[in-house]
Amino acid sequence: MHIFERALEEAVCSAFNVKDCYIDFERKKIIPVIDPYCIHKWMWSEENKILELSFSQLNRGTILRCVRNFKRFMSLTKGDELAKKWRAKVHCPVIGQIRYAYGDEISVELGNNIDGTMRKPEWVPGEIPYYREGRCLWFYVLRIIEENSKIKVYLSRGSKNFPVALLKTRFPWVRFKALKRIRGKVSWIEASEKISKEILSEVSKELMGESLRLIIKR
Repeated sequence: MHIFERALEEAVCSAFNVKDCYIDFERKKIIPVIDPYCIHKWMWSEENKILELSFSQLNRGTILRCVRNFKRFMSLTKGDELAKKWRAKVHCPVIGQIRYAYGDEISVELGNNIDGTMRKPEWVPGEIPYYREGRCLWFYVLRIIEENSKIKVYLSRGSKNFPVALLKTRFPWVRFKALKRIRGKVSWIEASEKISKEILSEVSKELMGESLRLIIKR
């Protein structure tokens, strides 16, 4: 109801050129807060008080303006929720499907009409033959930028923290610290607990065979 109320208020205020209005949904009445010197005479009673307008008195233009406002507010609300969701994913791994590679950039489909971009400095040299259309891979979310209600997601597979992020998805209670990484070759990681060889092998596969060397520091 809150979004619809905002949409209706803005439409009524625009229609009568006022700054504010009161809407009573139970009685289906609208009371514009109006400057008495700037309104139509028919909106005032003999006692010089503002007359209430019923919903049925709204003309077609005001109703259409209300519908447009409602759609716009809904779009902004969804955009805010989506931005909040992706802000929480920064420095986390996400899976995506490569759409295309063009020049020094790779476009990645992340779902919900969100595309990610991985620029050449974030590539792993030995993986480049795998950066092909349709290929599904894990990516590390470097940052997001919000522009004109749209979200731009910047990705990496070369970040030093990417192997650690993949391990954290499996062991969120373990403390990890990325020490050094030679992209596509080996990563040295500090961990507060031992990790099984099976799990390390799984993560290594997601890194295209990159070796993971853990240093246990409790």
